[in-house]
Amino acid sequence: MAAQYEYIFRYYGVRPVIGGRVEHTVTRKFGTILKEGPSRGHYVRVQFDDYQDPSFCHPTELDYLAPDEVEIPSDVPTATEGEQP
Repeated sequence: MAAQYEYIFRYYGVRPVIGGRVEHTVTRKFGTILKEGPSRGHYVRVQFDDYQDPSFCHPTELDYLAPDEVEIPSDVPTATEGEQP
């Protein structure tokens, strides 16, 4: 875990995982956690869906989604689709 995210875990009790999915509790936007970037205090760097540039978010304004909570768009094939019998 990156040093900045290690601090966030110790101080706020949440563990940002690079590549993990989150939902911003204020805007209700979904995004992916990125590795820490240029110093912005103790914020989590997130690439929100449909946004070109990443954002820095306060760790308590994010819902950290478990893999089974992540919605998969209907146009993404599943593992069984397209397989030959």
